[in-house]
Amino acid sequence: MCQNADVRYTLGAVLGGALLSTTLSGFLCLQTFLYVQHCQDDSKHLKALVALVWTLDTIHTSCIATVCYQYLILNFGRPEIVDHIFRHVPGMFGLFNDPDAASDYIVLFRLLWC
Repeated sequence: MCQNADVRYTLGAVLGGALLSTTLSGFLCLQTFLYVQHCQDDSKHLKALVALVWTLDTIHTSCIATVCYQYLILNFGRPEIVDHIFRHVPGMFGLFNDPDAASDYIVLFRLLWC
């Protein structure tokens, strides 16, 4: 354990990142809603890809909320928690890089076939 760890800089970054990620997730929800309203003529494959990105982002946002709850609420007042990585945190990084790749595929699909 690092004796000089300042919780304000470590767990504060967790909270700041969670707030930014939740804001971006809200933008994605708005874009998905607008897409559903205005692009009804798109192919089923593209609609499924948009639904996949939205679903993965929603799961990712709920995982972020869970991590924030574990670090900031359940372990409040325990500065040594900054040295602990909960078991589902590493899986979040591997699993949820897919929305970025899927959004790249959406743009490529729209450029090439629409």
